[in-house]
Amino acid sequence: MTNPRTTHHAGLGCRPTLAVAYDVSSSSPLEIVDSLGATCELVWVVDGTDPRLGSWSRLLPRLGRVIDIAGRDLQSVAGELSEIGVDGVVAFTDSQLPVASRLTDLLGCPGNPAEVVRALTDKATQREVLAAAGLPGPRVVAVDVCMSVAEAVRLTAHLTHPVVVKPRRGSGSEHTVRADDPVARERALHEALHRPDCTDLIVEEWLGGAAATPLGPFADYVSVEAIAQQGVIVPLALTGKFALAEPCRETGNFLPHLLDADTAGAVVELAVLAASALEVQSGVLHVEVKLTPYGPAIIEVNGRIGGGGIDALYAARRGCSLTRLAAAVAVGRPLDLPTLDLTPASGPFAYAYFVQAPLEARRLVGLGNLEAVAALGGVEATAVNRTLGDHLDWRSGSMGYLVSVRGRAETPEELASVPETIDELLDITVE
Repeated sequence: MTNPRTTHHAGLGCRPTLAVAYDVSSSSPLEIVDSLGATCELVWVVDGTDPRLGSWSRLLPRLGRVIDIAGRDLQSVAGELSEIGVDGVVAFTDSQLPVASRLTDLLGCPGNPAEVVRALTDKATQREVLAAAGLPGPRVVAVDVCMSVAEAVRLTAHLTHPVVVKPRRGSGSEHTVRADDPVARERALHEALHRPDCTDLIVEEWLGGAAATPLGPFADYVSVEAIAQQGVIVPLALTGKFALAEPCRETGNFLPHLLDADTAGAVVELAVLAASALEVQSGVLHVEVKLTPYGPAIIEVNGRIGGGGIDALYAARRGCSLTRLAAAVAVGRPLDLPTLDLTPASGPFAYAYFVQAPLEARRLVGLGNLEAVAALGGVEATAVNRTLGDHLDWRSGSMGYLVSVRGRAETPEELASVPETIDELLDITVE
């Protein structure tokens, strides 16, 4: 089933029709409309029975046409999309990548085959593919949800500690824990396998890190934002990170990077090799790379835009969002992208910092001094993600943050001071 409008729209200036495979783990529909509403006619492809939709089920029809796929075969959905004249399909969350893949296959639009999407969303499969390609990364063991704790412990006994125990499929460091010794590994496996909503797991060796920069609180990993079009991988940006909060929660990103040119080049080359090994054909990529004493190593390749404000940071620097680039690729528009400059920068830096709750926190009791944070030099916006009385649990991962702060730092030293300055200024009380 080929959409006859795809070729017509691909090279012209008219507004294409873009289907968005959506659920609430994706970017906000308002953010998507803000990025794409002026350039695309949007069609929302959703499961209308998903209780998580909440008020979005009433709002989405105001933001474009809605196609409810609940209880339907995707071939019939593709037929309806073809009748509408949809030019492409995109997903901005891991959970919807398989839906987008199937629909693009049926419609004849640019997209990734099912086996590529499986490698992008299944961490164990991805590790197998990357290892077969000879790319550096940690050893990993898949743990089936039906296994006993004793069996899982035996299966993972050969791994070198520390190890990371996490869901085989998922994002945002949800239910991700580091175990530094065999006792901690057994405890983490016991907790994970006895969780009511437990799914298949992986246990992988923790990649030893090397200092990314000689300056303060920066992480020893970075990410490469890239785009694939007709199988060609083009790096777009190299994103720096603030240090993780325990156990593995992200605290933010900044652009441009702080790596020296040689290290940056090695990181970008590895990211492109990894995406090529996975045979990615289409869409935006977020590739996380660890800086180890032995050189860069792949943490993970994601077939979507990275979280943590990366899209906004990129748009602020480049004048075009990654969301808009993803849409352009989805409808087959050719892109003319500049070569990524790997020269280390001295400033200014755009950043997004996320304040995580203490590891032991269970409830938010107080959150003060937000006005003082907003008044700091360089701060452009603040937003609260949790309200008083909210339940807190580190297992929620990176998205369980309390406050986000977006701003600009003029120098590397000023950028390095951002986390400590904000953390000390905020008055956070938890139980």
